[in-house]
Amino acid sequence: MNSKLRFISLVFGLSSLISFSACTDYQEEFDNNFGALEYADDSGEIPVIDSSPSGDILSSSDEDSNENDPVSSSVDDALSSANPASSGAEQSSSSKGKSSSSEKTKESSSSGKGSSSSSAKSSSSFVSSSSSSAQSSSSYEPPEGNYGKMEYRGQTYRTVVIGNQLWMAENMNADEDGSVCYKDSTKYCDMYGRLYSWDAAMKVCPEGWRLPDTTDWSILFKSVGGKETAATHLKATSSWDSNGDGNGDDKFGFSAFAAGGSDTGSDLKYAGKGNSAAFWTSEVKNSYDAWGVEMYWADSYPTIDEEPLASNRRSVRCMKDAIQDERDGQIYNIVKIGNQTWMAQNLNYKTDDSYCYGENNAQTTNKYCETYGRLYKIKKTLEMTGGVCPGGWHVPNVDEWQTLFDAVEGKNSAAIHLKSKSDWKEDDYDDNVDSRGIDDYGFSALPGGQRVAGAFTGRGENAWLLSTTASKTSGCSGCKYIINFVYSLPDAAFSDGVEENAVSVRCIKDAE
Repeated sequence: MNSKLRFISLVFGLSSLISFSACTDYQEEFDNNFGALEYADDSGEIPVIDSSPSGDILSSSDEDSNENDPVSSSVDDALSSANPASSGAEQSSSSKGKSSSSEKTKESSSSGKGSSSSSAKSSSSFVSSSSSSAQSSSSYEPPEGNYGKMEYRGQTYRTVVIGNQLWMAENMNADEDGSVCYKDSTKYCDMYGRLYSWDAAMKVCPEGWRLPDTTDWSILFKSVGGKETAATHLKATSSWDSNGDGNGDDKFGFSAFAAGGSDTGSDLKYAGKGNSAAFWTSEVKNSYDAWGVEMYWADSYPTIDEEPLASNRRSVRCMKDAIQDERDGQIYNIVKIGNQTWMAQNLNYKTDDSYCYGENNAQTTNKYCETYGRLYKIKKTLEMTGGVCPGGWHVPNVDEWQTLFDAVEGKNSAAIHLKSKSDWKEDDYDDNVDSRGIDDYGFSALPGGQRVAGAFTGRGENAWLLSTTASKTSGCSGCKYIINFVYSLPDAAFSDGVEENAVSVRCIKDAE
């Protein structure tokens, strides 16, 4: 058999096109050899075997075409900068929002409403591998880096920021209806995570995380240097092929393992361990197929192919949009609303003129900083050389705040759409006005209060957020306009901020 024949789709979904002889050890032999087979594609044509070293299987009708690739060739350059194995401390769990993982299709990031921003918590630790014959994802040594972590359903997952995306750096292993272990053995779940049906994959990500779509994957490929070499940089340094020829360099700490896959409708139920990694996306092509991402042991590049919805079981990586502050390693969720990209959490970068609520010592950190971020002296903060926000981000002016309000149905109801769903005092003033936050754009404004003349006030009731625009109020010399959300009101207000007061900061991404 031709050993160069490449199984882009793990042979799954093709069981009706070839008969396997009954052989007790055939399953294991196939896993090890992944031999060449001939089969017809959906159009009835016999695939052409590429004579190039990669050995791609190409349809005779689309050998030189990219018509089936759902990803646009242009990916937002703003999301393409990445540092190898760059990640940070565990992010705050206070930022709330709605998950898109329960929906059948992912909402585009260019639409009005943004992605959610919270993560679930658990006190249990990750289950280690029970096998001594293969590398476990939990015992695997990734490249050096300050990785984050995410706890979910009794397990702890390593996370990594790549570009403007926060990814799970391990395969999901949460039990969900429609998921299986490779060869029905828990040792493979411990090593490589579970294999999920598409429906299960759409449900399994934690709140605030999502199953990535093809655009998310394409952004990731660009962030690690381009699609041509993306698989090399995303694959783990072990588990790929018995002689190690297919191992990657795991340059960015993504650590993709060759976990294989499953097809419940095939005579060959499991295949690909050691040879391939297969991940679901959130996008469907038609009523029969969804798009999936493949990495093959012999190739430096990944592929995006359609996979049968009914029978395939594949690995899952969840992600969210985020940035890492290189100054202190903290991770911030981000959200695109209209044409603007905002932090979805308050800034928590320590300066000599910032405070945690209730603590007048600027060097002291407490639980309120972890939840609400720091409160920053207005005058001193705006005079900081280089600005208080991370590189590429800045404190917004009034016009930028107004643009945000216009994007969420106007200033008169902006607070309802931008306030988080929790942490706010319950409205007991006006039964005729529903002022509760619904956070349907993922902005998650939190009531962090403010510091005035050394006293702290307003936590749970008010969010005061800084702008760079000078107030025009007569008699308020040196004042800046401050955006104010009140627990009992649906609208946003522009208030005067005295220069010695300390308020919260939300950073906005610089215009391209």
